[in-house]
Parts: sequence; structure tokens; C-alpha cells
Amino acid sequence: MSASTTPSKEQNYRATEVFGYALSLRPDYALALGSLAEVHKQKGQTGQAIEYYQRFLQVRPKIAMAHFSLAALQMETQDLQGAVASVERGVALEPHHAGRWYKLAQLYRANKRAAEAENALCKSLAATSAKREYWIEYGHIAYLYHKIGQMQKALALYKEVTKAIPAYPPAHFNLGLLQLRQGHYAEAVDSLRQVVQLSPEDEEAHKALSLAKAKMESAVSTLVFGTNEG
Repeated sequence: MSASTTPSKEQNYRATEVFGYALSLRPDYALALGSLAEVHKQKGQTGQAIEYYQRFLQVRPKIAMAHFSLAALQMETQDLQGAVASVERGVALEPHHAGRWYKLAQLYRANKRAAEAENALCKSLAATSAKREYWIEYGHIAYLYHKIGQMQKALALYKEVTKAIPAYPPAHFNLGLLQLRQGHYAEAVDSLRQVVQLSPEDEEAHKALSLAKAKMESAVSTLVFGTNEG
């Protein structure tokens, strides 16, 4: 931003003075509240900026951008629950904006709300399914399902990611490990082979693939000998 468009310290001071006086006369003056929120944000005074955005939104609750601006500040202060609530309100006002649903999905995931994160991202993907980063986020949600013990959901989401972005090794790797742990050895071998082909230098993938092959061969041997003995 050029010097001509960036407010100087003197301009910020004058704005604070003028709008502060306006609010002393009319506490619900939306222009003054929004302007002071921006001034404090530019000065790095996050707490005061949040306060003014909240006051602004009490007066103008249907300004979506203000909800998103408030959410960004709340994230700076690690108030994830507050940020979720702000983005939810903003998304409700702009339900066709894919990027807003994507941000909401990320926030839900950060709060370990896997089902809500998946739902929000599905709405984002419905609007723009070609975005690679959206599918990567889907993989992160799959990992969250894995961590909270919902293995079938994790498997289903990983498979969707590998179909959408087949050249993304982490999804194949996580899918392969999950298949290996669940005893689906042939499927695990297929998934881990994809990782090795995409990232031949990945030593961990090579080790996991060797283990999956050994498990598959052992299972086949047991089946064969068990059948013969029967």
C-alpha cells in the first residue's frame, strides 16, 4: 500500500479524536464504530478493535465483512470459539461464498468438530470443487476423524481425497496406514505403492510398504495352509 493510501499516525490520531467525540454524542453511530475498529486494527490494538467491531455489529448485524474481520482478530487472540461464531454469522449472510465455508471448516476442525467441519467443506467444494487446498483440508478432516476413533469416516474421506488429487502423497500414505492397521493388507499395499511412486525418497513410506507386503504374504500363506490342512 502506498504512502498516499496508508493513514499516518497523525491521521489515525485525528480519526480517533473525531470519531470518539461523535460517539460521545451518539454511542450507536455505526460509521464511527466501524472506523475506530479499523484504526485500532491498523495500530495493532487488537482488543480495542474487537470491542469496536462488536459494538458496530450490534448496530449493523448484517454486514458480513465486519463479522469476518472480527473473526480474524479473534483468531489472533486464540479465541477460536468466538471466531467460529463470527464466521458462522458471516457465512449465514453470504452462503454462496466458497472461501467463507472453507474458513469455517478450518475453524471447526481446529475446535475438533469433525462432522461440522466436513459439512462446511462439502458446501465449499460444491461451489468450487477444483481447488486443491480445499481437498487437502478434507484430508485434514479425515485425520481428525481418525484421531477421534471414527475409522470408517476417515477411510471414506481419504479415498475421496485420493480420487480428487491423486498426486497428493499424504492422503495415500494416511489411507495406507489406516488400511494396514485394519487388516486390509492388499488395499494398504496399493495405497502405499502410490506414495512410493510419487515420493520415491520417502523412507517411511518404503518401510510401511514392506510391512504391508509382509502382512499380506503372511495372511495368504495362513489361508493357503489352513485350507490344505482342512
